[in-house]
Amino acid sequence: LTLALARQTSTALKKYGIDVVLTRTRDIYIGLDKRTELANAAAANGRTAVFISIHANSSPDARSNGVETYIFNATNNDASRRLADLENGKRWAQSHGTLELILSDLATTANYGASLQLACLVQDSVLNQLKHQGQNKLRNRGIRQALFYVLMQTHMPSLLFEPGFLSNPQELSKMLNPLYQRTVAEALSRGILNWQHAQAKAAESPLRLSAPLKCQVER
Repeated sequence: LTLALARQTSTALKKYGIDVVLTRTRDIYIGLDKRTELANAAAANGRTAVFISIHANSSPDARSNGVETYIFNATNNDASRRLADLENGKRWAQSHGTLELILSDLATTANYGASLQLACLVQDSVLNQLKHQGQNKLRNRGIRQALFYVLMQTHMPSLLFEPGFLSNPQELSKMLNPLYQRTVAEALSRGILNWQHAQAKAAESPLRLSAPLKCQVER
């Protein structure tokens, strides 16, 4: 499902003239290190690049629902830390000490603002598009922060996008619909494009104060 969504997002971005590199093109597992290695290599030419990690949520409670977007932060709460342990693999979490997390956090600090802006624009774009198409009960789970490994190791603005819950029968049914996937992919792409335009405007007027972000961030 996430591969299908990534492919549709790639197609939509290419229509906007944006170069896209997929970490996988067929349904095989790619290790976390390899994903970030591919992303960093693709961005090594110095051009503006972002890293989008598309996932699918799950919960023991089948009622859990909604869209959420994650950015990296090493100073988050215990709940996000536990979530990251599950996503990254507990062996990895146990083998990486606090010092490495602090150093990684320092390395990503320069991209924090850009990642936050990217996450806000993507989250808003997806929610607005889905609600415009009648998904009025869709829950906005907001922008969250966690220790996801793929975000920690990237050298560019990055986010982890969760379009819905596989454990929720209603959301699973929607996410398996190619038309719904296309809608999410188009909205995700527009969010990225909006971020690109915002970055271009900021580069033209670096001394101008940027408008405050409207999204709320869970810490």
